[in-house]
Amino acid sequence: ADRVSALEEYGYEVDYLTKYQDDNPHVIGIYSPQSLTNSLRKVKSLLPSCLVNILRRLCPFLFPKDNYIRGNGVITSVSEDSPAVDNESLLSLIEPIYSFVFVLAWQDMITSQSLKAIYEKLKVPIILTLVDFQPITGGCYYFGDCRNFENECGNCPALERKAMNDMTRYNFRIKKKIYNSINCGFMVNPYSLDFIKKAKIISENRLQVSYYTMNENLYRPLDKSSCRNFFRIENHKKYVIFSRFTSVGHERKGYLYLLAAINIFAEIIGLQKEEVVLLLAGGQDESFESKFNIDVFNVGMLNVDELIKAYSAADLFLSSSIDDAGPSMVNQSIMCGTPVLSFNIGSALYMIDNGETGYRVPVKDVEAMANCLAVHFNLSNDERKVMQHKCRCKGLETGSRGEFAKKLVLFAEELSKYEHSHL
Repeated sequence: ADRVSALEEYGYEVDYLTKYQDDNPHVIGIYSPQSLTNSLRKVKSLLPSCLVNILRRLCPFLFPKDNYIRGNGVITSVSEDSPAVDNESLLSLIEPIYSFVFVLAWQDMITSQSLKAIYEKLKVPIILTLVDFQPITGGCYYFGDCRNFENECGNCPALERKAMNDMTRYNFRIKKKIYNSINCGFMVNPYSLDFIKKAKIISENRLQVSYYTMNENLYRPLDKSSCRNFFRIENHKKYVIFSRFTSVGHERKGYLYLLAAINIFAEIIGLQKEEVVLLLAGGQDESFESKFNIDVFNVGMLNVDELIKAYSAADLFLSSSIDDAGPSMVNQSIMCGTPVLSFNIGSALYMIDNGETGYRVPVKDVEAMANCLAVHFNLSNDERKVMQHKCRCKGLETGSRGEFAKKLVLFAEELSKYEHSHL
């Protein structure tokens, strides 16, 4: 939504192609309306599987495909040759009236084969971004310690049977061939840029650095005292750490490192730990929360307005992810004027200037993370205010909608020149 509004403010009329229909005439729904799909799920749960299969064959447009393999990792694109929406249906929804196409998340809808069909119909630049790494691998969202994508995938650890020329290698090579046969490019953050270069899936002159985009008028610093009152944080809690939690099973999010770092920090500050509270948003797990040696207040799921209040209520946002292209909460927190403590990955690499907009520490180094918590805890109020100001300036510099729209349009123009000279 922020990207759409950014382009609209820049003077473009934008259509948004997505899964479900909407009342907005500029939203083009590939599948049935969300309400109908929810009703179908209930019907499916009551019908015998044989009847569901008949209904699926008769009305395939009502049933989004689940193209996933779940093993030691997740393969989200089983076959580049079989997009969830066939090209004929897809192309019937769009007309050749656009200046360029910008692609965000595309799972459960299209594949690179779809991009080729779109390009052949519209003949305009297609610009992709990486909300995860699926567009530059043989099918996985995140690759952890695996680096097979640097050699066109194959021998995938997520598949039961290992083979160099498995489906992931096939998928990778199809993507690479298509990316280099159509006029397309990638806008990615500096962290992802390094991986896409190593993948060698597209020529480097079709890469552009960009940042996470958000509404800077919505994500902004609010009054800290009133935000703490909103969450009923007691007055004797003078230091608030904010973090996200889903479940311990999400190893990539590093929650056990969060636990270890907080408890080491509690030991460092001794009796002062009574002044500290950890504000957790998201999932709830009392057995996990009880292991912290400081008070924990889980506020559950938050809407956007509540999330922004949580950033402003906090003195520091702690990101414990150990494998992430973002997370976006790093950028959001800094736009809200709240410093971030993170492992040295993802958005932290370019959003966190050590000691100015937060702190970066080596991945999984919980002692370094605890020490940075102690350093920030011991800052004076004036020193914290200086950091908060620097955070807001950093957020506006990197994540404003105007900056995104300008970069995107200029990149599309550059790709148009590239098309005339190379394709």
